[in-house]
Amino acid sequence: MSVLGVRMLAGSKEAVPLPTDEVVEVPLLLPDWQVQALEALAYERGLTAGEMVRQLLGEFLARRSQR
Repeated sequence: MSVLGVRMLAGSKEAVPLPTDEVVEVPLLLPDWQVQALEALAYERGLTAGEMVRQLLGEFLARRSQR
């Protein structure tokens, strides 16, 4: 896990920028209805399901870091 990820999980408000070229595969188990909803919303926005998940996670983490 990155330094930023560890600090965010630990509750530290000090953020450390991450290199943009690091990529980690994260298996994600979701109920079928959530996958269908995710794919439908992503399609409506012109995104893939993966892009939509990254966008949602980025927005969530940005809001959390503002606390």
